[in-house]
Amino acid sequence: MQGFITVSLSNKTLLTRDDTVLTLANSIYSLTKNDYGVELQKMDWYERFESTFFFNMSSTVALKYGGYGVRGHYVFGPCGTMSRTLLNALWDLDIPARKLQLLNNQYGKGGGHTMVEYFDNGKWKVIAPSDQAQIWRNQKGEIASVAEIQSDRAIFNQVYERYPQFPYLFDNPRHINWSKLPVWVQESIKTILGEERFNKMETPRWYDHPRQAIFYACLFFLGVSLFILGLYYRNSLYKIVIKSIKSTIPNINTVPMFKGKTSIHV
Repeated sequence: MQGFITVSLSNKTLLTRDDTVLTLANSIYSLTKNDYGVELQKMDWYERFESTFFFNMSSTVALKYGGYGVRGHYVFGPCGTMSRTLLNALWDLDIPARKLQLLNNQYGKGGGHTMVEYFDNGKWKVIAPSDQAQIWRNQKGEIASVAEIQSDRAIFNQVYERYPQFPYLFDNPRHINWSKLPVWVQESIKTILGEERFNKMETPRWYDHPRQAIFYACLFFLGVSLFILGLYYRNSLYKIVIKSIKSTIPNINTVPMFKGKTSIHV
């Protein structure tokens, strides 16, 4: 990622954060817009696993092979991979950024798209990496926020100049797509957090760092396995010691501890 950032930003006149973000987004689009997909056999075993697993293609694999998805895989679309790659680049530069999910409205329309928001000059600005770094500008000429796009139809309509058939809407913007989880999991989380916090939650960073997420998941399961194994052997050792003591001291089952009739049974 650092190499990509260095090459993308070198010899560029970057006066503002907007300039940096737009330059990176355009570079990502140019490098990964391969609509044919990456052939699975070109990848090593881990890249194959990673790219067809729950997390889908990572930024590293996308930049390495110049594509946003695996050819023939059922999950194949540019918005998730390009947004993930831009997010990772911005985070590496310490630029606050988060995922923006456009979900269906109450009529089942306008959803199914992933974008990016980055924080600059007191607001979260919107950019769509997979739409050739599409941005919307407010009446002042600034890159617009979600609220500004929602409040002024003229701002939203700017996208139709480039994409007349743009099918997505800002009716139901979120920062995490819960639909990837089973309904019972969604409802459980909503019950614990409350609906307001549930709707405002952001996609955790580890989700867009698949290698890191898988590594820590493996460490967690290894730790749990070792803990359970330790308990098992500890219990087995305890039984062996008790059995050994009982065989050495025949009357261990009833050892008088106090005068009188009271005794402790093992």
